[in-house]
Amino acid sequence: MVERVQQLLSKIPGYDAYNNKESMRDDDRRVRVQIARRLDQAVSDLTAVSSRLAAKRHLGAIGAVEDLVRDTRLLGDRVRTASYGYEGLFSDRKVDEFALGQLKAFDVAFDAQVDALVKQISSVGAEGEAVESQIRDVGTTVDNLDRLFNARNDVITTATPSHDPNVLNLLEAPVTRSPQEQRLLRVVTGGTVAILGDNFQVGAHITVKDRDDAVMLSLLRLDAGPDWLAMARQNNLKYWRVQEASANAALTDGIAGNATVSGPQGTQQGIPAKYDLSESEAGDSPSITIHLAFGGEVRAFSGSEVPLIDIEVFSEGVVA
Repeated sequence: MVERVQQLLSKIPGYDAYNNKESMRDDDRRVRVQIARRLDQAVSDLTAVSSRLAAKRHLGAIGAVEDLVRDTRLLGDRVRTASYGYEGLFSDRKVDEFALGQLKAFDVAFDAQVDALVKQISSVGAEGEAVESQIRDVGTTVDNLDRLFNARNDVITTATPSHDPNVLNLLEAPVTRSPQEQRLLRVVTGGTVAILGDNFQVGAHITVKDRDDAVMLSLLRLDAGPDWLAMARQNNLKYWRVQEASANAALTDGIAGNATVSGPQGTQQGIPAKYDLSESEAGDSPSITIHLAFGGEVRAFSGSEVPLIDIEVFSEGVVA
């Protein structure tokens, strides 16, 4: 949970995870603005889906998609315009720590569900898939987002945590990975991959794992460099083609874990590590800067996002 909150800190400018009583309302607003913008994009994507279905003569599915457009737009408006004043969690009275912790969990779950929504919308109408089933999946996610938002409102206004099992299940829902994503996370030195049709052998790799031994950050050096394929876990996985850049002298804050470093000189495991991610949406393609501290040094990598569809794994390699 701490790690996922840290990831939100890097994704939402100014967000402080409600650590400062005076800025809690600002943190809430920042989260809602971010989510509302992404829901606006989901509305645009759903509208495009409706047009594609019309072109393919899936006329029976268009009505259901239009209903989703309406529901998603309404949810986005509610998220954007919610107002809590200085009541409940935002009042001057002592904060219920369980309620505050749950509010952070709501923010993380909201972010994860919106990621899932975007993925589901992008797959509607794909060849070989049942359109009606895909639309139902999108509808379920919109319903989940609506349920989360209603429960989040209740926690803020009452300053007490939710005990609704349906809500708690959403807060604790595990993040699932596709087989391709799982395989990419297993690639190490000696593995072979392709990006946009260009083949590479992994000449070195750096992996940072959490206490549960799950990969949080993976960097694969493509051939002998200078390019690396970076994979960062932010509820959903994102992929970046990066090169080393100028690093800060020190990394005081970041997500902590244990690193494995492998290359021509051998493999070291269990190295205390810390990293942070800084994303930018400017330009044609989203970009990222990664700062990674381990073994007494700080390294930086920067580059642009690569869609998962453009990456292929031929072999995973073996850790020496």
